[in-house]
Amino acid sequence: MTLPIGEDILETNRRYLLRTQATHSPDTLLFPLPYSENPINIVVPRGSVRFAKQGAGSQYVHGGATLQEVCVPIIKYHHKRAKGDDSPARKVGVQINVRARRVTNNRFRLSLIQTDPVKGRWRARPITVALYDAETGEALTDVKRVELNSTAESPSDREFAQTLTVLVTNPPSRADLIVKDADDDSELLKESWTVSIGIINDFGDF
Repeated sequence: MTLPIGEDILETNRRYLLRTQATHSPDTLLFPLPYSENPINIVVPRGSVRFAKQGAGSQYVHGGATLQEVCVPIIKYHHKRAKGDDSPARKVGVQINVRARRVTNNRFRLSLIQTDPVKGRWRARPITVALYDAETGEALTDVKRVELNSTAESPSDREFAQTLTVLVTNPPSRADLIVKDADDDSELLKESWTVSIGIINDFGDF
């Protein structure tokens, strides 16, 4: 389109022009710059049209008042700091620490790690851990109850070693090791384990 003319025009370009007067046209869009000391308006062609101007680059087709040309996204971020006990209380988490998810003896050991020390917003959590039949949900081992109430800063000092004993004669080859919250019986962790016990004995893993 034809480049507008006028004594109030401060700067011209194929894609926009700056002028002090708020001169409206059906072929252009006008946006005032509210933060400038003097009144300045930016004028852009509608759609993908460009202002006709002599010089190199006449074959360049991009320009005009497309969405990405006239809209600037604004993201508002607010960081809320936790203030110790003033923030909502949460129970500590738990992780399973074991070399292999496999049972080869009627007695086997594993370690439970309390993820956070009990302090501030973190509260103690009673849990249970056992091996369950993946199909019937029946406990295959004794169910151990553990109190995750350590205040130690080091994760190694928040480790709880447990020994589980398989109580059934012919356990299935696949089973689920499940850690539950003892207060509401909700599942916290569930892992698929392989069970491969040759002969059930009374001597444990000694």
